[in-house]
Amino acid sequence: MNSFVNFLKDFFKNRGLIVFSAFIIEKLVMLINTIFIVKMISQEEFGRVTLIASVLAFFVPLSGFGTFSMLMKFGSEQKSEEDKLRLSQEIFRKGLRNQFILALGFILISSIYTLKFEHLTWIIAMYAVRLIGVFLQAHLTITHRINGKNEKFATINIIVNIVGLIGTFILTYFFGVIGYVISLAIAPFISLFFYNKSIVEKSIQTIQNLDWKKMWRYGWMESIAYFSSELLFSIDIAMIALFMTDKDISLYKVAIILPLNLIFIPSMLFQTDMPRIIQNSKNKAFLKQYILNYYRLFIPLSIVIITGSYFLKDWLIKLFFNETYLQGSKVFFISTLAVVATMLTRVVFINLNSAIGQANWNVRISIISIIFLIIFDLIFIPKYGIEGAAIGMMLTFTLIGIYSAYLFLNYLNTLKSNE
Repeated sequence: MNSFVNFLKDFFKNRGLIVFSAFIIEKLVMLINTIFIVKMISQEEFGRVTLIASVLAFFVPLSGFGTFSMLMKFGSEQKSEEDKLRLSQEIFRKGLRNQFILALGFILISSIYTLKFEHLTWIIAMYAVRLIGVFLQAHLTITHRINGKNEKFATINIIVNIVGLIGTFILTYFFGVIGYVISLAIAPFISLFFYNKSIVEKSIQTIQNLDWKKMWRYGWMESIAYFSSELLFSIDIAMIALFMTDKDISLYKVAIILPLNLIFIPSMLFQTDMPRIIQNSKNKAFLKQYILNYYRLFIPLSIVIITGSYFLKDWLIKLFFNETYLQGSKVFFISTLAVVATMLTRVVFINLNSAIGQANWNVRISIISIIFLIIFDLIFIPKYGIEGAAIGMMLTFTLIGIYSAYLFLNYLNTLKSNE
């Protein structure tokens, strides 16, 4: 029990509370945005926005072509703030160039949907602008995180989200769905007010003994893994679009949005602790104790989530949306089960795999996940509709979570106890 108390103390020592607040605010802003826009526009318009947003969702992990993961892992390993800054400077220029290339790819891929759906061109353009802003915001916050400045990281995210929400209200009220998408596009650029000259300057001196080939390989593997992971949350939308209508897309999106947002809880923990986990990636005792304390916290929480979801699903849908979306109540509960399964297995072990440098494992996990989900969706969606999509997600998360745990625990067993 003392180890669990110390686990919580370390979390708060690392400014975990303000990081938690930042994540809460971010998720609340996303939720409020969705609730607000659902009430302000038609289901058809919301379906089109959701469709392009789902494409953007799996381009974001490719940001900088791996520079986020590179900066987090290898920046955390640098001993001095000067070396951390130099690495941030070098990665910034390379990453920003790559981000413009990525935005072009996003436009080309998204444009495929214009063959079936109307009024998508301007939505695609605005989301491409948002993709550039996402890079600028994320690079800045990661630079603060590797220096142990979780408070600055959290403060920036809080301000960006709150100001962005205000902008969403104003622009959507006056310009409808066009204003909504414009507000999403410009929100991450608020982070530019927190940039200082040192971050964007060209590095004068290169850090010695850095294996850039190894770093880029790690970054690419992590990007592919995250890309594939985000693709999981977009495949359902794409498969529903293939078999069903834009109204079904809207109904499914609303039904899963609350459960999927719960994933931020364990993600918040790893956002706070990741530099510390990286520094202890070969410490068997630390890793075992971290996993044990994680389950002490999340098993009781999972029981509460499942119970609450079962009894309150209809009430929550009516509270946050409206009665026209009650058809998605079964999807709501099934997706909650899927989220609990991924919280207890996939989320924890994929993050630990990243910390120990095994990005290739995460790529393997994600590719297998995609194959499973496509197969399950092809089987269940034609027969059960949007409920079939939720069943496919639950089965995929459960099976792949077990496999993720298997890979990491094998690594753990290879470590010596005295390391």
